[in-house]
Amino acid sequence: MWGPDVVHCHQFHAIFLSRMLRLFAPVPKLVSSAHNTVDGGRFRRIIYKLSDRLSDVNTNVSCEAVDNFLKFGCFSRQKTLVMHNSIDVERFAFSPSEREKLRRFYNIDNDTVLFLAVGRLHTQKDYPSLLQAFNKVLKANKSSVLFIVGDGPLEKEIKSLADNFNLSQKVCFLGLRADIPSLMSACDVFVLSSAWEGFGLVVAEAMACERLVVATNSGGVKEVLGDSGYLVPPRQPSALSEAMLKASTLNPNDRGELGRRARLRVVEFYSSEALSEKWIEIYQRVIN
Repeated sequence: MWGPDVVHCHQFHAIFLSRMLRLFAPVPKLVSSAHNTVDGGRFRRIIYKLSDRLSDVNTNVSCEAVDNFLKFGCFSRQKTLVMHNSIDVERFAFSPSEREKLRRFYNIDNDTVLFLAVGRLHTQKDYPSLLQAFNKVLKANKSSVLFIVGDGPLEKEIKSLADNFNLSQKVCFLGLRADIPSLMSACDVFVLSSAWEGFGLVVAEAMACERLVVATNSGGVKEVLGDSGYLVPPRQPSALSEAMLKASTLNPNDRGELGRRARLRVVEFYSSEALSEKWIEIYQRVIN
């Protein structure tokens, strides 16, 4: 029987449909959650703005994402909050056995630095900059490999670019995988090269696995990373390569300490348990 106290919708299509539903059905309270700094073009911004009155609370996943939505009038300031994404810290945790198994399977010895990137092969993730940066890394440290996990519309183009850089022996495209925590345990440095992000979920997942992270200052990534990794400007391959080299040559003890600090940060601020309590507070506030 239909009778919710709160309806919570996520991302554009669900937000639009839930707001429209409110014109025809009894929806006592509606919470609308966006998940990116950039969510479509002008048409979507107009839809967000015109239907904003039908939502009781709006959220987005980072301060920068909220600021961008307020800037374009997508959300109204008085009822908009920052609510970060959450991480399953039990699933995303460092596993020495998985690290050893995967590195043995791919024939990666302890002297080889394994960089890992996870995300759709899409313009947002800016893999061309990552490949340019990794090409520069190899000139300074030939004992490095890069794994890229994901698929997407630019797969053919990005693989062709890797071939143009003569990286076919050093870059491995793994496609879609279900063992991301294991791959994160196996890598030495996790890299995010995105041009823009909302929250940067994979960064938090890598941090939960105690990995040292090199990431671009895109969307909420800066908020997530804090001082437990390396942050560089987006779309600057030279800066990205310098940070990747710095991370890969860091003393193993220091790298491990940064990794442990990263996990503690995620557990405290972005774990499912921590965020669940905040959501319950919001629901109760809306109902009351």
